[in-house]
Amino acid sequence: MTTISDLVPTAVLLGIAQRVRQKAFDIATTKNVPIRSVGEIVIDPPKTTQAQTAVNLRFSNNRISAFEWGSGIHRKRGTPSTYLIVPDKKRALWFPYPEGSIYPGVVKYTKNGVVGITTQAVQHPGVAPRPFLEPAKRQTRKQNLEDIRKTNLANTKLIIRGMGRKI
Repeated sequence: MTTISDLVPTAVLLGIAQRVRQKAFDIATTKNVPIRSVGEIVIDPPKTTQAQTAVNLRFSNNRISAFEWGSGIHRKRGTPSTYLIVPDKKRALWFPYPEGSIYPGVVKYTKNGVVGITTQAVQHPGVAPRPFLEPAKRQTRKQNLEDIRKTNLANTKLIIRGMGRKI
């Protein structure tokens, strides 16, 4: 039986994954996603079954995925909600705060000449999505399909030629 692995070598699939990963990194840096290296987008080892070979890309930490799909009230996956942020080492949170109205429950405070506010907790709304992996897949799709077509055609010819010799 011929599997997809016979028609499209794993090396070609890994090459496609590397192309998408590099493009995703390039897009992420233009969108100010806090990603320091292309290595933070991990290529998992290929998983092969009789029907398919899968090469997955994943993020080395959840902080990056928040920018791909959004988080908090902006999220595109899961239930939108805010995040409760409380101090873990101090008694209160302190934020620089521009002049203007003060929200209920916060105290205006000057620290080292910087005007700020202290509060016991905040409800953080999360971050808006700045997708970079999905656009990278779309932008490299044409070249990826071309690579698959070329190797598929070459390997199919070899398989047919081999079948003719067996008969």
